[in-house]
Amino acid sequence: MRHFSLSISLGFIVALLFTSSCQTTGQNAIETLEPAAFQTQITETVNAQVLDVRTPAEFAKSFIAGAQNIDWNNSDFEKQLAPISKDEPVFVYCLSGGRSGSASKRLQKLGYSKIYDLKGGILAWGNKNLPVVTPKGATQQGMNLEQYESELVADVPVLVDFYAPWCAPCKKMTPMIESLSASKSGQFKLVKLNADDNKALMKALDVNEIPTLLIYKNGEITWQHVGLVDEATLLTELGL
Repeated sequence: MRHFSLSISLGFIVALLFTSSCQTTGQNAIETLEPAAFQTQITETVNAQVLDVRTPAEFAKSFIAGAQNIDWNNSDFEKQLAPISKDEPVFVYCLSGGRSGSASKRLQKLGYSKIYDLKGGILAWGNKNLPVVTPKGATQQGMNLEQYESELVADVPVLVDFYAPWCAPCKKMTPMIESLSASKSGQFKLVKLNADDNKALMKALDVNEIPTLLIYKNGEITWQHVGLVDEATLLTELGL
């Protein structure tokens, strides 16, 4: 009987500790929300703290209303967080979700009580036709759909690379892609498109993440990939 009672007691203690751990984790949990839910949560939160962790240049083109810009890649990111209350929810977003995911984890470690991360970033937000603020004088650059389609007219495969200068996987792949383009000159066509300058085009093509690589043959898409890819795979998909 004593052994049975001791087992019950130990089981109860373990369960209690597990429950307490879950509660503690929940107090500063990160919740990833789809654009519509993200907008609803902001609307329902009094004086919502919206944090745009893109670069100032990106922020200057368009942003979600009420957002404060603190560049995730800035060396004094944590110092700039000082005005952001740890006791109130923080809504974090970037272009496509990579930087906001990293920033959200940092906020969690710093003790922020509740973090909401926008899934797919402002690209996904725009693709759902949700409103953004476009500062007066901000110019929309990039390629339109007609220009894009004209780039696909070629006698060789066309490799389209949606990238961004700040994107770590993009920077890692760039030397390989450019070297491949040079060594296989004339065997395929490379079209590089900066995501920061081509949001409207990406929306039209339903491209929500970077890096995104697409291969077209005879004007038809034959392959699409998000994230890092190796040279051998690219050569295979290009048919080289």
